[in-house]
Amino acid sequence: MKSSDIRIVVTGVDWLGSGIGSIETSLEELIREAKEQIDITAYSVTSGADLLFKWINVALERGIKIRIIVNKPESQPAIIVNKLERLATKYKHFALYYFIGKRSNLHAKMIIADRFAAVVGSSNLSKSGLLLNYEVAAYVKGEPVEQLANTLEKLFNSKNIVKFNSLKKP
Repeated sequence: MKSSDIRIVVTGVDWLGSGIGSIETSLEELIREAKEQIDITAYSVTSGADLLFKWINVALERGIKIRIIVNKPESQPAIIVNKLERLATKYKHFALYYFIGKRSNLHAKMIIADRFAAVVGSSNLSKSGLLLNYEVAAYVKGEPVEQLANTLEKLFNSKNIVKFNSLKKP
């Protein structure tokens, strides 16, 4: 078995400090250090995740391929759907997918970089989820991330996923 590294990262004032890292800092590091590809799943994205969009834009400008699956577009704020769709239109290497399951939701929250490092946890991509709420995540590097990436690949190939540019516009 290959080696791996797992750190617990959190949000919430009572949890931060004492050697425990923050989710926000870990996500910034993960996105900044990506060399080829970033995959993201999100249940909820809100306009309070401005820093996340800044980091994504910087990664896109560096040529990093990004794929994101967001739970049902009708459940997301219109401003966020528009922002994500503009990114998908502007950058050929930004692929936006929507989870459209009829009886289920995409509730998984993870960001995977280069199939080597990932942050997996309870935080939505929102100001509350990244800064204010009491959230916990694992920042994982190594072999387990390959398994996460393979699992996520199954979702990308699922009938419950539709790519943004393949949606029928009225």
